[in-house]
Amino acid sequence: MYPLSPGSLTNDTSNTYYGRTKMLLVRGTWILRKTTILLLCSTVVLVPMKTNLPYRCGLDANVTALPDSNVTALPDSKRKISSPHQSNSTKTLMNWTEYFEILSAAEKIHEENEVVSVQFLNEGYINMTKSWICNVRQLKTSFLQKVLFITTDQASYRALSSFGPDLHIVPVPSYSVNSARQMSYGQLVYYRYMLFRTGAVLSMLENGLTVWITESDAVWFKDPTEEFVNTTGDAVVMSDNGVKGEIPQGGLLFLRPSPPTISIWRTVYKALREILDEFRDVEGTEDIRDGGSEQIIFGEVVKNVSNFTMDWVDTAKFAPGKWYSSLDFRKKCPEPWVILNNWIEGNANKEARAKQWKHWFLNEKGTECLVVE
Repeated sequence: MYPLSPGSLTNDTSNTYYGRTKMLLVRGTWILRKTTILLLCSTVVLVPMKTNLPYRCGLDANVTALPDSNVTALPDSKRKISSPHQSNSTKTLMNWTEYFEILSAAEKIHEENEVVSVQFLNEGYINMTKSWICNVRQLKTSFLQKVLFITTDQASYRALSSFGPDLHIVPVPSYSVNSARQMSYGQLVYYRYMLFRTGAVLSMLENGLTVWITESDAVWFKDPTEEFVNTTGDAVVMSDNGVKGEIPQGGLLFLRPSPPTISIWRTVYKALREILDEFRDVEGTEDIRDGGSEQIIFGEVVKNVSNFTMDWVDTAKFAPGKWYSSLDFRKKCPEPWVILNNWIEGNANKEARAKQWKHWFLNEKGTECLVVE
């Protein structure tokens, strides 16, 4: 068992899908990927890739070829590619081909596991993600087979690729222009990143995938798969304040692709997009506090939907970050399955707290896993 205290270490919008013309362009590019220039890229540098995916639109002219990928796509007749859900607030989140690649990778994982867990990261979250991977590996569970890591810069892609050949990773280099290495909750750049994630998840839901959003700023003592999968609700959530039924947590969120779920997620995406459009010309470091929280938006939206069912997991097993600072929380949840490292801002502070509680599983060089008894 891992130590639990310091010092014990050994409104609905219509579906927007590819038009026939765009679909033909993508299919043609898919076939002629090694010789065709992607017409869907705009103002970017083409990065040739030794892969069975099409050419990627990147922003780094000096990027080397990325490793081969085993991603395969479903037949076109069986897929519904939804739009990249662009907005003025984020300029170009990513291009059509990258959505196609993300969806293809997610479909492959979903086909084998009946669910796909998604994690999004950039360079600033490399070590946090590595520590979480080490944590899950130590559980000797197959959960990592369900996870699709979506990296939004070359540094995070390469770091994860070299950390484990068994990891499912899709790079989205064209997003890096909208991103920042370090982001904190409340900043516009953080919410713009969440808009990107919300749009990608919406595309998966619209294509019939069960999506499990997980985040790496957490410690897992037990694989929670059974607790989430063996439910019937449209969504499965944990509480972010320790009171079941009050505040749904967005960092451990299980979504089934039912019509109510898809409608709600579209509403969440639209609301967040409209909020951020109001700040389209504002610097990303601007702090608007909870003003762009998709978690809060989701919690408010579901209150007004009668045909949407939401299952809440046991608060004695799943704890928010208040567990660390509150003795009362720890008494109510003495043997947690999962503790989220939230309710604290900044990756450096998250990492320091995890190390203080011996909930960190990566060595100082960031190259190997630590063994925690």
